[in-house]
Amino acid sequence: MKKRKKEKKKIISKGSSWVLCLLVFIVIDFFAVFLFFVYRYMQTYDESVSSYMYKNEINNEDNLELIGDTISENDKKNISKLNGVELEEGIDNDLRPYAVMVENSSDARPLSGINEASIVYEALAEAKITRFLFIFDGSTNVPKIGPIRSARPYFVKIAEEYSPLYVHFGGSNQALYEISNNYYDIISLNGMVYENDYFWRNIYQIAPHNAYSSTDLIKDYISDFNIENENNIESYKFNNNKNYLSKFKNNSVAESVFIKYGTPNYNVLWKYNEKTNNYERFYSKNNPYYDLDSKDNIIETKNIVIQFVETSVIDSVGRKKMVLESNLGGDVILIRDGKYIEGKWFREDKKTKFFVEDSEYKFTNGKIWVNIVPINTNIEIK
Repeated sequence: MKKRKKEKKKIISKGSSWVLCLLVFIVIDFFAVFLFFVYRYMQTYDESVSSYMYKNEINNEDNLELIGDTISENDKKNISKLNGVELEEGIDNDLRPYAVMVENSSDARPLSGINEASIVYEALAEAKITRFLFIFDGSTNVPKIGPIRSARPYFVKIAEEYSPLYVHFGGSNQALYEISNNYYDIISLNGMVYENDYFWRNIYQIAPHNAYSSTDLIKDYISDFNIENENNIESYKFNNNKNYLSKFKNNSVAESVFIKYGTPNYNVLWKYNEKTNNYERFYSKNNPYYDLDSKDNIIETKNIVIQFVETSVIDSVGRKKMVLESNLGGDVILIRDGKYIEGKWFREDKKTKFFVEDSEYKFTNGKIWVNIVPINTNIEIK
C-alpha cells in the first residue's frame, strides 16, 4: 500500500514538472513575440519620420519642431541673442548691446547704420514724424551711425529690454530726468555731454540732422569709464522653417504691408521678395529706402512686428505718451515668410513677448523690425 502511494506521488511530481516547463516555455515565447513587435514598431516609426523629413525638405534638427520637441539652436551654434543670426566662430556673443536713437525726418535721409542693426524699432516721436531705435549686437563694427537724435521716455523703456549702452543726443525733459535718476536699466551716452569725445558733426549737413557716432567710439566710452560689458539678454525664440506660420489656422498671405503713420513721407510700405525671403522697405508708396553707406542695398528685414499701443499727445509740439507696461498687453500682427498672423503682446519683467494661440511666437533667424503704432492705425496687408 505504501509503495503504491510513493509511486503515485512520483507520477504527480513528474506531471507538475512537465506543466511548469510548459508554462515557462509559453512565457518565453510570448516575450520573444512581444519584443519582435516592439522592434517592428520602432523600425516603422523611424521610416515614417525619415519619409516626413524628406517630403518636407527638413534638413536640420531645428525644424523637427513639427514632429517633436524643439531643439534649441542656442545649444549648438554661436548665434546672436538679438535676432538668431549665426555669428562667426570666435565672436563674443555676451557683450552689452548698443541702443541708438536715430531720426527719420526727411531732412536726415538717407540714414547710416540701419542695415547693420539687428533689431529696429520705429514709432512716432512728435506729430506724424517717426523715429528709430537701432539695437546693435555688442560685437558689431559699424563705422557710421546716425543722425543721432534725442531720447523719449517710451524709447528708453523699449531700450531697457536689452540692458544696453543707450546712445542719444539730448532728450525731452521727462526722458532726461528719468535717465539721470536711474528709472531705466540702461547706461546713457549723451551727445549733449560728450559731443566732442564720442560723436562728430558732418559739416555738409545742417544741424540738428548731422550728429553721428560709431561702434568704435561707443566701445571707447565703455572702456574709458570701465563700464561692465556683459549682457543678460533673454533671447526671443527662433524657428527658420519657412512653413512655420502655416501650422496656425488663421495665417494669411502678406506680400505687401502698408502702415499709415500719417503723411506720405512717414507712411511705410513693405514688399515681400520671394527670392530672398525678405521684406523690402519703401516710403511714399514706391520710393525705395536706402542706407547711406550701402546705397546698392535697399533696406530689408526678415521679420516685421506691428505692435498696437495706447498712444496720446502730451504737448503742443505733438510729443507722445505710449503705454508699454500694460498688464493686459495688446494686439499685434506678426509677419514673416510671405505670411502673417494676428496675436497678442505682453510685457513682463522688462521684456515684451509675442504670443499666437497661447504659445510664444518664434521669429525666423534674421533682422527684426518692430513698427509700434497707435491703436486703430490703418494697416493694409495684401
